[in-house]
Amino acid sequence: GLAHLRWYLDCSGSVTDAQLATYISEVAGAKAVHNPERMTVTSFDTKLRDTWEFSESQDLTGLEFHGRGGTNLKEVFDDIRKHRPSAAIIISDLDVSIPPNPGIPILWICVDNPKRTVPYGTIIHLDSKTSTAP
Repeated sequence: GLAHLRWYLDCSGSVTDAQLATYISEVAGAKAVHNPERMTVTSFDTKLRDTWEFSESQDLTGLEFHGRGGTNLKEVFDDIRKHRPSAAIIISDLDVSIPPNPGIPILWICVDNPKRTVPYGTIIHLDSKTSTAP
């Protein structure tokens, strides 16, 4: 299993409340299925905003988003390089420049931007309008 999984959730101004609900649904679903030993969830816009830590025995609660500025992945990738998690998942509309590969597995969940590609990692496209998020 995963020792440490880090999530980065885009809370910039271009992200709608429906998209944020989709993000939370994806994180909760992954926790329910994979239940890593440790899971860190960080919101970001032009900088890192809020961070929540969850152990495998904790429920996913308390996610409240702040920020809503522009979008920049620089601090996200600085954080990835600093903490070196087992893997990182970035959920965003990906209307942003992609920094160089940090050398760990990256899963990109691209919401409502079906033509977006990434230079490395794996990308999953998600349509928030058809998502089953509450």
